[in-house]
Amino acid sequence: EISACLVGSEMCIRDRVNSLKILYTEAKQLIKALILPISCYVLVGYLSEVIHDVWFQALLFIFSLLLTTIICVTVHRLIILGPSSIPTWGLLSWSKRESSFLLCSLKIMIKLAPIILLLIVCYFIIGPLIIGVNFGKYGQLLILITSIGYFLWCCSRYYLVFPSIAVSQPITLQKSWQLTKYRQAKLFFVIILYPILIGLPFQWLAYKFSLTFLDSIVWPLLLIMEITVLSLTYIEIIPLDGNNISHAQS
Repeated sequence: EISACLVGSEMCIRDRVNSLKILYTEAKQLIKALILPISCYVLVGYLSEVIHDVWFQALLFIFSLLLTTIICVTVHRLIILGPSSIPTWGLLSWSKRESSFLLCSLKIMIKLAPIILLLIVCYFIIGPLIIGVNFGKYGQLLILITSIGYFLWCCSRYYLVFPSIAVSQPITLQKSWQLTKYRQAKLFFVIILYPILIGLPFQWLAYKFSLTFLDSIVWPLLLIMEITVLSLTYIEIIPLDGNNISHAQS
């Protein structure tokens, strides 16, 4: 198991390097395609800090989900299908593809709802009764970290559906689970653990120095990196032939 984790970690580092190379190569096209949604995302982050009305906050949250979807679909298509698969200035309209992408996130949450409920029960009821007696707050913290880790691991097993939807060749959640059977460690490190490790210092800076806008700037950049790596993983697992590419680009 240790050797498998080390191999997975080496593969993650390799994918990180490859993703940086691709992002550098496609930087000009990527900046043009994402300048509008990222600018809007930063604006949403700013407005959420200065306007505290509940309904307005709800609208901003929905709008941020739409922007995140557009960013994800744009990067997936650029990395997997090439620059010709997206307009020069990005996706300026909403289509069935983006709707399916967003709804898939909801499907994953619904599918994992029993796990979420179990985690809540373990943390608030079972944990304090069994572990909390001996380990106190540290025991509850251990339960919390383990529970969140297991939930995120389950999420990572379904993540292949997102690039598949972005390139108009959707696979089912079950198929994604099957395809990731031998790549569990890699996906968890790449999609879940690395963003957390990279994002935590920025979260600390934002909290320490009241730089509330920092999260709105850093999050899209981290997202682009993660989507690039996920796209490379998708290509590795589900390579596209010429006919598929032509169909997806149309």
